[in-house]
Amino acid sequence: MKSAVSALYRLLWRRKYDPLSCNEQLAFGRRYTLHWDDPELKKPARRGSRPA
Repeated sequence: MKSAVSALYRLLWRRKYDPLSCNEQLAFGRRYTLHWDDPELKKPARRGSRPA
């Protein structure tokens, strides 16, 4: 949890004090995640049904 808070603080600090660097980081993140697959959501099992 501490690592996530630190990463968020760094991003917010960068957004306020170094917007060019912040925009570069966000663009990098967009490029990095552009081709990720969408999550596969499974339908919940019906109550009383037997597992397959």
